Amino acid sequence: LIYEAGDKAIRFVMHRKIASSYCSGPENCDGNNPIEEIKITLGDCDILLTEKIGDCPMEELKAINLIADESYALQPIEKSVFEATKKYFFEKEELQRELG
Repeated sequence: LIYEAGDKAIRFVMHRKIASSYCSGPENCDGNNPIEEIKITLGDCDILLTEKIGDCPMEELKAINLIADESYALQPIEKSVFEATKKYFFEKEELQRELG
């Protein structure tokens, strides 16, 4: 699910599918590394809210400036999108304004 988010509201944009979004290791992935498809599919996104992600995929996503966050797992999606947007983008701006 792709959302557009700002400091006051969020808006659902679209749903994107990834053919093989889970891989427990090279021996279980039929020679395909799903992270490449994920990076292409989510390349224009800023934050990925996920239930679980390993260190290697997290580093791969970090390399394309995509934040992967597990802390909102099992929470309502709209609230999570809004809170994550505030956390990563608007709280920093607010703090910078306060520090002047």
